[in-house]
Amino acid sequence: MPTLNFIRAQRLKREQAESDLTFLGFIVFENKLKPTTAPIIATLGNARIRQVMCTGDNVLTAISVSRECGLINKARETSEIVWENIDNERMTLDPVTLKPVAVWSDGSSHGPEFPRYSHMMNDYVLAVTGDCFRWMVDYASTSTLNRMLVKGQIFARMSPDEKHELVEHLQSIGYCVGFCGDGANDCGALKAADVGISLSEAEASVAAPFTSRSNDIGCVVKVIQEGRAALVTSFSCFKYMALYSIIQFTTVSFLYAFASNLGDFQFLYIDLVLILPIAVFMGRTEAYPILSPKRPTANLVSKKVLTSLIGQILIQSLFQGCLFVIVRHQPWYTPPNYDPAEKNIDCIENTVLFLLSCFQYLLVAIVFSVGPPYRKPMSSNRPFVLITVTLVLTSAVMVLFPTAWITELMQLVHIPFSFRVFIIVMAGLNLALSLVCERWVFPKFAKLMGEWWGSRKAKKEARYQQEQQVFAPPPQHQQNVGG
Repeated sequence: MPTLNFIRAQRLKREQAESDLTFLGFIVFENKLKPTTAPIIATLGNARIRQVMCTGDNVLTAISVSRECGLINKARETSEIVWENIDNERMTLDPVTLKPVAVWSDGSSHGPEFPRYSHMMNDYVLAVTGDCFRWMVDYASTSTLNRMLVKGQIFARMSPDEKHELVEHLQSIGYCVGFCGDGANDCGALKAADVGISLSEAEASVAAPFTSRSNDIGCVVKVIQEGRAALVTSFSCFKYMALYSIIQFTTVSFLYAFASNLGDFQFLYIDLVLILPIAVFMGRTEAYPILSPKRPTANLVSKKVLTSLIGQILIQSLFQGCLFVIVRHQPWYTPPNYDPAEKNIDCIENTVLFLLSCFQYLLVAIVFSVGPPYRKPMSSNRPFVLITVTLVLTSAVMVLFPTAWITELMQLVHIPFSFRVFIIVMAGLNLALSLVCERWVFPKFAKLMGEWWGSRKAKKEARYQQEQQVFAPPPQHQQNVGG
């Protein structure tokens, strides 16, 4: 078209532009996957973390990319909610329930022998377009909408508002939603998600709590690992500080029985020498490099946390009570001289309870230093191991070989060496029992309590039933027949 100018080109019809042309070839644009995408998707899948694609691209493009990166199995059939199967024209979805309609192998309605597509009755995913998602939100029943949310793996042609709504609807059925995006059209979803990760330092980073320096999704695994480690660390520190207070309360309660108490320097030694370094270094253990399928509890007052806390309180109190009773039955024991005008600190009960409690403050820190599957082993936290070993040795020396100035400063009284060794043995037994109960006894007891009470959140139970539901074949008079 030699006489074609810009103004005429704006008025040109498509039929005119495409007539009398010579075919030279197609121009194909390909946006290749990043090398880290497929491994990250596999890592999340192995950790049983559900992954959903929410994009503005065409639904067929989204399905192709999902299969290439491993988001859905390449051999897996994917249904698009336009009531047709894009992999098999004879396989459709029920427009009311969104269940796959079975085609029986005998090709008749006289009773099925084996459903040809029975593997899809429970194992199928949905690809949903934005228009269909909007219709489902506005007009579909709650059960059908929830089924779409649970089975939907791909949401394509989604507008920014629809992405935002998708996040909110997933949250409404009990999901903890993380959203990863890199554009301005993801701002609403990033802000609404429980965890928003921006892959761009432009507009999306304003709405997202996390911004990745790299432009791939590898940061998602890192955020989950660090988040789980931080959650477990917070709970461990909470339980440790609670046990620290209870141990000291138990010691003081026994001493109050005859108007005694801990000395001033004993309080200072516990708070400044024992507790402060432990509290500083206890939470410095790094996240475990492997993402576990098992998820940590997120409820501070859950049965698992309370069982551990109450159980450790009983164990520490039991050992202090046993030592308090045992020392009063020793042949060399002399009752304290009660003086209303004095603090009555220099007594045998004070000495033995103080020495044992020094080990208890340290052993509960060891017990609550949770390692895999959420954090690295305690041995990887070298400052914590070093300070713990140092404090254990310091306390052991104070028990077995106290110098004169230590005895005077801490207001300790003389007790036989054999009983000092007995205190060390009691501390070792205390540590062993606490570790065994924390690792094996208390988790099983908490699980039994959960099964006994049968308490589960209604939203999570409903979601679980939807995910695990097995669709039974229809009755004979309602069978769908296929050739």
